[in-house]
Amino acid sequence: MRRHEVEAAAARELLACYEALAARRAHLLAGLLRGRRPVQWRHYPAEDALDRETGYQYFYHCHASGKRKGGPEHGHFHLFRRRAADRPPAHLLAIALTAKGVPRALFTVNQWVAGSPLPGARAAQRDLSRFEIRAAGDPLVNRWMAALLRLFRPEIARLLVERDRRLRAARGGRAALLDDRRVEVLSSLPIDVDARFEEMRL
Repeated sequence: MRRHEVEAAAARELLACYEALAARRAHLLAGLLRGRRPVQWRHYPAEDALDRETGYQYFYHCHASGKRKGGPEHGHFHLFRRRAADRPPAHLLAIALTAKGVPRALFTVNQWVAGSPLPGARAAQRDLSRFEIRAAGDPLVNRWMAALLRLFRPEIARLLVERDRRLRAARGGRAALLDDRRVEVLSSLPIDVDARFEEMRL
């Protein structure tokens, strides 16, 4: 499919996810939290959502209340790709949510934050374009996440390129920046799903 066809299909799928949530009067995270209030730093689901066949993995967690760049954030998803059982998963991307469960930003974190290697922009883009989890997590969240990544593929590509450019330009060198505890986020981009739907006349 051409790019606009992929994005249109992704937008329709994302809208269908929100319609399903509205029909249930449910929050996006309902299936992961299972009626419990989220505890700071705790992973949801507890053992992470890991599809052992594809190696894709994610978890959601929240930090102390406050604001990150771009506005208030309830918490975020961390997305990974695990290529071998005896190796740490590669961190691909993070998706920030508002308290209502609406995605408000995409961002990349520093290596010390993820506790795992950061693949180059091209490899990360390839993995994210194929991101799909079927055998773990919450089915609706899985659908929502895959659709969101396809819809914002161009923005994700720019975000990853910006991250790699920053690493290459680091004054003390790439290795020093990757371990710099003062730098948590390497690149960030606000997103607006409603505005995208309006642009696509959905």
